[in-house]
This record gives sequence, C-alpha cells and structure tokens, in this order.
Amino acid sequence: MLQGASAVFNEVNANGGIFGRKIVLRVADDAYEPEQTLEHTIQMIDDEKVLALFGYVGTATVNAILPLLGEQDVPLIGVISGSQSLRKPIVRQVFNLRASYWDEVDALVDRLMTNGAKKIAVVYQNDGFGLSVLSGVDRSLLRHGMLVHSTGSFQRNTTAIRMALSTMVEQQPDAIVLAGTNAPVVEFIKQARGLGVKAQFATLSFVGTERLLENLGNAGQGVLISQVVPYPGDNSDWKIVGSCRKALKQQLNAPLNFTSFEACISARLLVLALEKAGPQLSREALRNSLESMRALDLDGMAINFSADNHQASDRVFLTQIRNGKIVQIR
Repeated sequence: MLQGASAVFNEVNANGGIFGRKIVLRVADDAYEPEQTLEHTIQMIDDEKVLALFGYVGTATVNAILPLLGEQDVPLIGVISGSQSLRKPIVRQVFNLRASYWDEVDALVDRLMTNGAKKIAVVYQNDGFGLSVLSGVDRSLLRHGMLVHSTGSFQRNTTAIRMALSTMVEQQPDAIVLAGTNAPVVEFIKQARGLGVKAQFATLSFVGTERLLENLGNAGQGVLISQVVPYPGDNSDWKIVGSCRKALKQQLNAPLNFTSFEACISARLLVLALEKAGPQLSREALRNSLESMRALDLDGMAINFSADNHQASDRVFLTQIRNGKIVQIR
C-alpha cells in the first residue's frame, strides 16, 4: 500500500470547477514514518489556501499530526486507519469513512469461533495500530467469556517476526489474528506454515488484500481478511462498485481493487462535501457540510456523519483466500 498525504487547495478559477473554483490536490509520500508525516503536513498547511487534508495512511502517522490539526483546525478526511484513537472521543477535525479496527475484529473473532477456534492468539505490530487491534480482540473475546490465548509482537516497518513466531510455535493456538502491514504478515504466515503451525490465520483490511494474495502464493490458502468496503468483483450487485470501476478505468486505465475502491469512495465523499459546503468554501464550511451528511445514499453505500459521529460507516465484509483467489464470505 502506498503511504501518502494529500492536501486540498482552494483556488479561484473563472472557467468552472466547484462554484467557479479550481480544487487542487497536492500529494506527498511519508514512507509510513510519523516524523515524515509531520514534516510534510507542516509544509502543506503552511499555505492558508488549504481546505483539508485527505487520504492519510496509518495510525501512528496520523497520531503524530493530531496536535497540529487542532492548532490549525484543518479537517482530515478519509484516513486509512481504524484506530479508536481517531474515533472516541471524537476528534473534531478527523472524518473517517471506514469501520474501526474493533468493528473488523468483531467480525473476524465471530467467524473464527464459528469455525471452531477456542484458543485465539494475536500477533501485532507494536504501535498504535497493533495495540488497537490487540485491545479489540481482547474486548471481542471478553464478550464471549474468553481471553486472548497468547500474543507476539514485532516492530513497525520491519519483518522481525522471529520472537512472535517462536511464541506461536510453542503455544499452538487454534487461530492467530495478525495486525501488520503486508511484508511482516506475509513473512509470518510463510514461516509459520513451514514450521507446521496449524492455526487459522486472519488479518485486517489494512494489510492490502491483492498484494497479500500475490505475495503469499500457496501459503495463502484459507487466510481470512476483513474488509471495510464491499467486494469489488465483477459480479458485485453494489451500484457504487460499477461507478468506481468506470471512473478508475477512464482516469488511470486500472482495475478496481479493495484499496482503490476505498480511495474512490473517500474521494467521492470529499467532492460531495465540497459541493454541499456552498460557494463560500472554508475549513469550517467543509466541516459543517460533512457533519450534515446523515443517512446519505452514495450509490447504495450508506454514509452517516453528525457532530457526535465522525465515522461514516461501520460495515465490515469478510473475504478469504481460496484456491489462489479472493472470495467473499456472505
């Protein structure tokens, strides 16, 4: 998954655009490092024309800029993170499209238990993302009168999974929930398979589903992946799948996948919010526009924002790798 940060600029344009204004998108790559996220964000919002920040990736990266968002009162829209720290208590400047990691974990735990798992372990990236997932699994299991069976962790932006792997080999859980980016998750599953670990593997949408499928190869059989957007396959009956597929084909000549689908929905949400904000575009007007989006139907996908709720959707969809393909679990 490409880590990035975007800023939306408001410029006068007599030839059209939204209310006669040209909306400019400036993009930067933070390499999934909080220090770079902060540096790029400072550079972006140094320009008073910035209306909003858009499409940031990661929990630790966004946590690094939260004080700055509060100081400058700049809206941040469509963060690719499900962390509770960006949801409760509500961060006035942050508007999330996707369901939370706790929502995703609830769906995964319920499925794992349906499959017969009684000893559920967690291997997590040791940062805000991984700790949010760990607390979510703990919370979900407590609802069923159970505890996390065992845990292992690794450092962010590394594939140093040896200690966590050793723990899982020793503990032999029935299922392992993996919270990490693509590379360490792939490395863990491959090595665990090679060492004879029989656990059911499950991971979250943040992993990047298509890359996971490609990188795991035969080791991917049976891996569960929670999603925060509907299955984007050709046979989908969601209207928004068709409209986003058409837009991506026209603009980039690229196929629609889970990552680009989430980005498309977030982009459509942003444009709609800009339009609803009215001719006097400002940060405050944009925030008020977003908070007015109650029971909005976005081509079949329900969007709900309010002053007391900055998470547009809590829907989770389950998928699984079967015979080298991603299939949806209905």
